[in-house]
Parts: sequence; structure tokens; C-alpha cells
Amino acid sequence: MKTKPRSRKRGYALVTVMGIMIVMGATFTLLLKSSEQSVYMGDIIENRTRASAYAEAGIEFAYAVLRDDFTKRTNITNFLYESKSVLLSGTAVKTTYGEGSYTLTLTTLNNGQYVIVNSVGTCGNSSDEVEVVCEDSNYQEVNGFDYLIFGGGGNMTHRIGGGTLVDGDGNTESIHFNGDLNNSGNSDTEANVSLTGTASDPDSITGSLQENQSSIATPKLEERYNSFAWYQQNADETYDGDYTLKNNKTDSIDGGDGILFVNGDVTISGEFYGTIIATGSLSVKGSLIAGDSGIAFATQNGDIQFNTKSDCSGLFYSETGDFQQTAQGVIEGQIVVGGHFKSTGGSDITLPSGEESIEVVPNPVIAAWQK
Repeated sequence: MKTKPRSRKRGYALVTVMGIMIVMGATFTLLLKSSEQSVYMGDIIENRTRASAYAEAGIEFAYAVLRDDFTKRTNITNFLYESKSVLLSGTAVKTTYGEGSYTLTLTTLNNGQYVIVNSVGTCGNSSDEVEVVCEDSNYQEVNGFDYLIFGGGGNMTHRIGGGTLVDGDGNTESIHFNGDLNNSGNSDTEANVSLTGTASDPDSITGSLQENQSSIATPKLEERYNSFAWYQQNADETYDGDYTLKNNKTDSIDGGDGILFVNGDVTISGEFYGTIIATGSLSVKGSLIAGDSGIAFATQNGDIQFNTKSDCSGLFYSETGDFQQTAQGVIEGQIVVGGHFKSTGGSDITLPSGEESIEVVPNPVIAAWQK
């Protein structure tokens, strides 16, 4: 009987053992890799969870600031948190938080009715983004006539001796310009200021300052009063050509409550009582006192030059023109122009005594979660 050599059997056994060892090694390697992958995925999930929590923490912090003072929405530096925050390119704030950070950016819409608050949280290599819409539930559609002074077409220049801007009870009033505020000569602006641009000297503003706001259209006269066509048709007197009231002269239209329509420019060096509606410009060197209409002077395309030490009252309005004041005198009323505003002489501008300046307190609420 033939038998296989013992050495061949040992060879088969060795191959079998080596095969088993290879399989076990591969299995162990797979288990090790799987374990490492599980740990890695666990770290990713943990960091992602923390990043999400940090992003929401940024939203909560921003909302707390807005709830305290909604006017802070226009300046990203108001969201710096002590030494833990840094300003990024003037548009975002990055704040160290937990084991990572959150980065805030704010976008104002519809003249401040809405603010989009975006927060990106980071932890390790993970990040998560949260975004909400914050709405002022007390928001009211603004109109140029809502301001003591309104300049729809450009910048405001306010120089030394520029006077004060208050209401009849001595409270701070509001102004708006679709442009910048250029303060010079150590002048102060005692008013709440709203600008589509920026202020050259923010510290000179006594009231609140809101920069980079949305533009507001110049209001039409008929939005609060009658139209130019109506005043022309219903004028008590009509004057064709330039109208001049000389010094020491007085003109009163219907006891001071009437309307004078002038097809030309107007120069007032004496005392005028009533309402002037004109096609041209106005130069005030004397006194102009409005009657029952509430309008002192209104024009569609002319400019208004205020150069008097006397007192005037009423609305001074130009749909497209500029307003310039170069002498000390008090205007008890309002200025609404479609162009620029320039004040250099120290005139005080106030609301008529007894009229209320209504301030609507913002009430920001989170209207929607977008991300």
C-alpha cells in the first residue's frame, strides 16, 4: 500500500494555517478601520451638532441686541462681544464661542422693517448656518412729511452755528436725507438722524444715528395737502411775474389765511402773512407767516433761500429744489425738499408749539426661520 509522504501533509497544514492567519488579519484590519471610521464619524457628528448650537447661539445674541435697541441693526459693530469678537471687513462679526465660533452678518430691508440675521457656527472642520428674518411689528410706512427736515435728493451740510432741531415741547425731532451728513466747524445736530449714506462726525449728533438706510421718495404735496393745480385754481390772488415784497412793507392775503399764487420767483424782505404757491424760487429776507393752510411756501421746481434774522412759520416745500439757510432766524414749522439741505447761519427749526411728535417704539420679532 502506498502512502503520502508526511512532509506533504505538513505542507498542507502550513498553508491552511497561513490562510487562516491572513483571513484573521484582514478581518482584524477591517474591524480596526471600521472602528476608526466610527470614531471619525462620531467626531464629525459631534462637531456638526456643536456648530449648529453655536450658530443658534449667535442668532440668540443678535436678537437680544435688537430687542434692546432696534436702531443698532444698521451698525455691525454693535454686535461685537467684548474681546471675544473681531470685525471682518466691516460687514461681519466673528465671535469665539465654546470650542469654536459663530459669525454674524445683518442685512436691513424695506427701510428697516426687516432685518435678516445670518449666523454661521463652526467647530473643528464642521460648520452650520442659521438664518432668521427679524421684523419690526410696529413698523409704519414712512413718508417725507413724517420728518421735521427731509432732503430727498442728496446730502445735508451743517456748519458751525447750525442751530437746533426740536419739536415744540423741546424733544428731539427726526430728520432724513437720501445722502450723507457733513458736519463741520464744531457744529452739533440735535436731532435723530436717518441717512442713506454716512455722517462725517457721528459724535456731533445728539440724538440717534441710523446710517445706510433705504432711500425714501420725496413726497408729493398732495400726499398731505392739496395739489399745486388746486392751489392755483383756488388762489385768493394771482401774480404773473416775479413777486417782491420790499423791506418795511407788509402784505396779508385774506387776513393771513389766504393763498397767493405767483407765476415766477418770490422775494420777501418785509412781512408776509398767508400762503405762497409759486412756479419759481423763494428768497426770504424778512418774515413769512403761514395761515390756516399750514403752508408758508411751496414750489415744484424752485429753490428756497432762507436769509433772515426774523421768525417764520409753516411748511417750506420744494418737490425738486434745494434749501439753504445762511442767517439766524427761527422757523417754526417744517422743511421738505427734493434736493439738498444746507445750514450755516444758526437758525433754530422747531415744530409749532402744541403739536405732538409721535414716536413709534420698534417691536422686533422673529418672523421666520430661513435656514
